[in-house]
Amino acid sequence: YPQPEKGKQLQGSVYLKFIVTKKGKVTNVELLNGVPGGPNLAREAVRLIQNMPDWFPATKNGKPVDAEYYLSIPFKL
Repeated sequence: YPQPEKGKQLQGSVYLKFIVTKKGKVTNVELLNGVPGGPNLAREAVRLIQNMPDWFPATKNGKPVDAEYYLSIPFKL
């Protein structure tokens, strides 16, 4: 939990969009909506997604494909 936001008792969810490639790599992380007054929460959420291990890719007709995902990361004290 980022210290400045923890000190202010800020809580809420950060919404992100990203691509999982057909090789399972997480790319193109994009912030959709953060917590008002909590820019460090948004940065931490993006950092978490960018550092995720590889995913199993989506498949279409039995073949791996790139896929877009949306994720909400809650920050609660």
